[in-house]
Amino acid sequence: MLSSFIFRPLCALVAAYILASLSLSAQTLSVFDVDASAFPTIKARFFAFGADGKPIQNAISPQDIVLRKNGASRTVTGVTCPSPTGLQPISAVLTLDISGSMAGGRGKFSNLQLAQQASSAFVRALALPPSEAAVSSFNHESYINQDFTAQRDALLGAIAAFQAGGGTSYMNGLLTEPTGSIPIARNGRNKRVVVFLTDGLSDGDENAVVSAALQNKVEIYCVAVGLPAPPFIKNIARRTGGVCFENVNDFLHITQVYQAIVQLAQGRTPCEFMWRGEAVCDTRTGSIMARLSASPDSSAVSADYDVPQQAVARLSITPFSVRFYGVPPGSVRDTVITIRAENAPFTVTNILNTSTNDVFTVTPTNFTLQAGESRQLTLRFQPRDSSLTFARFEVKTNSCSALLYAAGGFPPVPVVQPTLRLTSPNGGETFLAGADTVITWEGVLPTDTVRLQYSIDSGRKRGALSPTPPQDCAMRGGMFRIRRVRSV
Repeated sequence: MLSSFIFRPLCALVAAYILASLSLSAQTLSVFDVDASAFPTIKARFFAFGADGKPIQNAISPQDIVLRKNGASRTVTGVTCPSPTGLQPISAVLTLDISGSMAGGRGKFSNLQLAQQASSAFVRALALPPSEAAVSSFNHESYINQDFTAQRDALLGAIAAFQAGGGTSYMNGLLTEPTGSIPIARNGRNKRVVVFLTDGLSDGDENAVVSAALQNKVEIYCVAVGLPAPPFIKNIARRTGGVCFENVNDFLHITQVYQAIVQLAQGRTPCEFMWRGEAVCDTRTGSIMARLSASPDSSAVSADYDVPQQAVARLSITPFSVRFYGVPPGSVRDTVITIRAENAPFTVTNILNTSTNDVFTVTPTNFTLQAGESRQLTLRFQPRDSSLTFARFEVKTNSCSALLYAAGGFPPVPVVQPTLRLTSPNGGETFLAGADTVITWEGVLPTDTVRLQYSIDSGRKRGALSPTPPQDCAMRGGMFRIRRVRSV
C-alpha cells in the first residue's frame, strides 16, 4: 500500500513537469468542430494559446497555421477571429469517470492521471471568483467530491484524491440524485456547465438526460479519452449547446481540450480557419493535424470529422456481385459490368483475380475514367467442370480500390474446394463488455446467406447468432455486441 501511495503522486508530479516543459516551449492550438458540409470548403474552429496557457488575442493569419491531412500539407485559405469579449462567470461541474478502466491507458500515464491533470488545468484557468466549480465522479455509482466553491485549493485537492475502480454508469454520473452532475449543477449561481469525461461505454436514456439538462439550463461538454465519443454523450453535448472532444490520448491534447472548454463555457467565440479539401477514398471519417508555425511538430493536435458523401471518392461497380447459373463445362458465358468514377478521376491500372482459379476473367483491365464517367467491362465465366466456384477481383487504381465478386457452377454439384473463411474475429481478440465489433468473412458472394454461430466455452458448445440471441450476446445487422463476459 505504501508503494502505491508514493507512486501516484510521483507520476502526477512527473506528468505536471512534462506538461510544464511543453507549455513553456510552445504555443498551442485546440481544434474542434471540423465542418465539411460545404465541401470542398472545410472549416474548423480553434483557440490558440500562448506558452503561459492564456488565449492569444492578436490576429492569426493563414500562414501562422501548419495543416496536414494524411501526412500531406494543406494550405489554409482563410482565418477569422472575432474581437475578444468579456468572459461570463460560470458554475462548472467537473465530472470524471473513475471506473477501473481509467487505471489503464495507451501511454506512460493512466487515463485517470490525464483526467486529473486536465481538470486541474481547468481549475487553474478559471476566474475564481466570480466563477465557481464543483467536482464529482462516477463508476457504477456517483459521488460528490467537492460541492460548489471558489476555493481553488479545495477543488485541486478533490481532483488529486481520485482512485480508479468499479464499473461505468453514465446515467448515475449524470442524473442520480443528489450526486449526479446535473443535480449538482442545478444549484449553481452562474451559467451552469458540466464537463463530463469518460474512457468507457455505457447505455442510457439520452432524452431523459437532455430533458433534465435543458430544464435546469445546463450546458454539457464531453471528453472521450482513448476512444471515439459514444453517440450517447456526443448527442447530449450537441443537444445542450456544448461540444464533444474525442480520441484524447496524451497530456498536451487533453490540456488543450480543457483550456478550450474553459473559454467556450465562459462565452468566448473561437476563431475559425478553412481550407480546400480533396475527395478521399471511401471512408466515414477524416482527420487533420494542425499546429502554429512557430511551434514544433510535437505540439500538433488532431481533429476528426464526418466526411460528407460529396467528398468521398469511389469506384461504383454495377452489379458488384454476379452469379452464373447452369453453365455447362467447356462453354462460355459473358455478362456486362458497369464501372463509374464518383467525385474524382481514376486511372485503373489492373483488375486482379485474387482467387486460386482462372475460370473467371475481366476485360479490359486498364483505362482512365474522369469524375462522373462510366465504362462497360466484360466478365467472362468459362468453367472446366460443374462444381461451384468463386472469384474475387480487386480493381487497382492510382488511389482507391474496388471489389467485384463472381460465382458459378452447375447445381446441384457442390463445392469441391471450400472457399468460405471467417476473417474477423477469428481468435485471440479481446472485447470490452458493451462494445460493438463487425463480423467479416470471405469466399462467397456478399449477397449469399451464411449461418453464424458462437461459443463461450472454447468451441465445446455452439449457439446460432440471430437478431434475438441468448443473453450473452446480441447481433444487430453486421454488428456483434457483447453484453456480458464470462471467464472460460
